[in-house]
Amino acid sequence: MSIFAEINGIIMRFKTFFVYIAIGAAFLGASLWVLLSGGKNAKAVRTKYKLGGALLTTWAMLSAGTCNGPIPTVTCYDPVPPEQPMCYDVAVKLNAVSLESTVVKKGENFKITIEEPYADSFVARILDAGNKDLQKATLQNEEGSNWNFFFKASSSLPAGNAVLVVEALHKSGENEEIQTEEIFRTEVAVE
Repeated sequence: MSIFAEINGIIMRFKTFFVYIAIGAAFLGASLWVLLSGGKNAKAVRTKYKLGGALLTTWAMLSAGTCNGPIPTVTCYDPVPPEQPMCYDVAVKLNAVSLESTVVKKGENFKITIEEPYADSFVARILDAGNKDLQKATLQNEEGSNWNFFFKASSSLPAGNAVLVVEALHKSGENEEIQTEEIFRTEVAVE
C-alpha cells in the first residue's frame, strides 16, 4: 500500500469521525426536543429517528474505514472462528468424532466416526496413563460427509484403562509440511 493511500485513509477516518461527533450532538439535541415535548411532537421524533440512522451509518463507515488498517476494528460481537464456517447462519461442527463403544477389545476392530471432516487425514492413537503411545494408526480419507474408520486393536495391548486420541493432519504451505491438531480425547477400557 502506498503512503498516499495510507494518508488518504487516515484523513477520511478523521473526517468521518468529526461527522460522527456532529451527528451525535444533533441526536442529543433531538432527543432533548423529544423529551421536552413529551414524545407528542411528530417532527421531533422523526428528526431523532433520522439522526439515529445517520449515526449508525456513520459508525459503520468509521468501522469499515479501519479494516486492515493500522487501527483494528472493534465491535461488541465475537468473530466467528475460522474452523467453524457458517452455513445458513448455523454453525457447522467440523471433525466431530464419535465412537461405537468406549471398550476396546484386543485383536478386534472398533469403529471411529468423524462427521464433517476438515482435514487431509487423521491419526488415532491409544495411550497409556503416562501418555506413552501403545498403538498408532493413520485413518485415511473416505468419500462422503461422514468418515467411518475401523481401528484394529493390537492383541499386545495391556488390559486396563487407556486414552484414545484422534488428531487431524493438515498440510500447510507449498513444502507440504504436516501439522497435527488434537480433535478428540477420551478414556477407553482395553479388554
